[in-house]
Amino acid sequence: FFSPTFWCSAAYFKQASKIEDVTVVGKEEVAFERVLGKDIGQALMNMHSEKGVKFEMNAGVVSFDGKDGHVTSIKLDNGKVLPADLVIIGAGIVIPSEYVKDNTGIEVFRDGSIICDDKMMAAKDVYVAGDMARFKLWMIEKHTRIEHWDVAIQQGKIAALNMVEKNAIYRSTPFFWTAQFGKSVRYCGHALQWSEQIVKGSLEERKFAVYFIDNDKVNAVCTLDMDPVAVAAAELIRVRAMPHPDEIRKPDFNIITHLC
Repeated sequence: FFSPTFWCSAAYFKQASKIEDVTVVGKEEVAFERVLGKDIGQALMNMHSEKGVKFEMNAGVVSFDGKDGHVTSIKLDNGKVLPADLVIIGAGIVIPSEYVKDNTGIEVFRDGSIICDDKMMAAKDVYVAGDMARFKLWMIEKHTRIEHWDVAIQQGKIAALNMVEKNAIYRSTPFFWTAQFGKSVRYCGHALQWSEQIVKGSLEERKFAVYFIDNDKVNAVCTLDMDPVAVAAAELIRVRAMPHPDEIRKPDFNIITHLC
């Protein structure tokens, strides 16, 4: 899952002239590569680069240097040293599940997440929601974990309903968003992998919708500056009515018409 808050911070500081020089350090070759792929990642990187944001990719941070309690620079594993007055770290989370590892009724995944079903139940009378929940996602029929507050809220509702025996199951479509230099990025669904990306619109002009295809099925859609498409896609995924990839490939394809 990519970090919209982290990238929004870089865009905000540069756009609002809060900080003169902004550099993003990442371990991937292209930003967002693992989640969105190289093509979308490069398009977003280009948008930031044109606004003056710098990038150090294929790099990690080795150490921080400072003086009088304030950071002055960071050292990268490629040997470069970057002067710094402020460092924002987006490094994911460590799941604090040690306290349940000795409970034989609860299954803990190798990353520390707690495995549960689509009712958010990990064991009898034990429910889990949020970043630590490795839950069965209906749309891919696999267990996964998603770090996003909106998903956590929906899971919490499902867990609460089942605590009072209302027999609810998680059926929401994961959806997250960010704003980058006046353009909105929207992502719905969940694509752990894909064999093809169908691009509608233009990556170069930064107005597009990209469909993530695997086994002749759309598992996710990412849009830039095309919010209505993302909203329509989320609903079509939810009701299992997303058009076949062959339909999406047609030049005159319009996803909005499929809501009717």
